[in-house]
Order: sequence, then structure tokens, then C-alpha cells
Amino acid sequence: MSVVAGKKLVRTQEAARQFRQSSVSYLASGAQGMHAEALKRFAAVSAKLLSELEALPVEVEPLPLVSGKAVPYVLERSRQVWRDSGLMAADSIQDVLAKLQTWLDAVESMCQEMLPAHARKLLSHHMLVLRGQLEAVQWLSRGQA
Repeated sequence: MSVVAGKKLVRTQEAARQFRQSSVSYLASGAQGMHAEALKRFAAVSAKLLSELEALPVEVEPLPLVSGKAVPYVLERSRQVWRDSGLMAADSIQDVLAKLQTWLDAVESMCQEMLPAHARKLLSHHMLVLRGQLEAVQWLSRGQA
């Protein structure tokens, strides 16, 4: 995998993590409705998709470490503390949909790169799953604030 493709893979993995965090935040706020049920069902699928992305070989520099832990973990931990304290509002359905769209865009961008056959097949599958999920949640969330 090229260096550019490796960097895109890292961005795709981060987009997947951000979507998962956003959807967990949204669902934890007590969201109700068919769109929330669809997001709950997609939780297991998105975890599998993320683990498949993380299993792909990446040939880029690792993120800089702070006190032996990756910077994104520190930032996410800070966000979690703010969320738990009630000082940070839970994500809205629009936030969740935007993060899902970002993930889909990142996968589509990766598919434009020269990739090994197994990675291309995997990412094509991810693209189909993410498109379907995005359309389903958009459709089911019409009228939700």
C-alpha cells in the first residue's frame, strides 16, 4: 500500500472511530425512534468494520505519543469527561449523520488509490454497507431534531 493510501487508511480509521463515539453519545442521550433502533443494530456491524480497517497493514508513521499514550486517546478521554460531567451536550442525529458521511467519504477516497485486491474488495463492501446505513438512518430520522 502506498504512503498516500496508508495516510488515507489512518484517516478512514479515525472517521470510523469518531462515528462510533458520536453514535454512542447520541444513543446514550436516550434517543428514541426507528432511526435509533437502526443505529443500535449498526453498532455491532460498525465495530466489525472498524476492526477490519485496523487489520489492514499501514505503512505510515504512528501518531506522536504523550506520556506513552496516543494523542487521540487523550483527546477522546477529555471529551468523555466533559460529556460525563454534563457540560458537553450529547451529539445530535445531525452530528451522527455527518460523522457517518465523513466515514463514507474517507472510504470512497481510499478506493481511488492503488490497493491490493483484498483491501479493495473489503473497502468496496464497507462502502456499500455505509451507504445503506446512511440512507436508512437519514430516511428514518426525518423530522427528528
